[in-house]
Amino acid sequence: MTTFTPPKALAELVDAALSHGRSFIVQHGVDSGDSPFVSIAVKWLPEGCGVPTEIRMTWHTRATGTYRLFSGIACGIYRDWHDVTVKRAMELVTGADCFHLPRAA
Repeated sequence: MTTFTPPKALAELVDAALSHGRSFIVQHGVDSGDSPFVSIAVKWLPEGCGVPTEIRMTWHTRATGTYRLFSGIACGIYRDWHDVTVKRAMELVTGADCFHLPRAA
């Protein structure tokens, strides 16, 4: 029996989502080519905002045999779906930055 060890960045996102009261789901599975993957979706409604912020990230083992970030996307009130890094996703999940507040010029 193989033990699943999540990628470090995924574990950190789960911890951040838990500590900041964000809703999230983690999915671990195998794609059609028998390559394991793991995904996280984090979603919350920022204070004072009528549109939720959502992040989706997937790590895949295809070609490398170890989990590597395959994709990261996010959306919110001022930005439709766009690519994000793990660092940017963490900034959003922890509230260090958000889409519903205009950035200072």
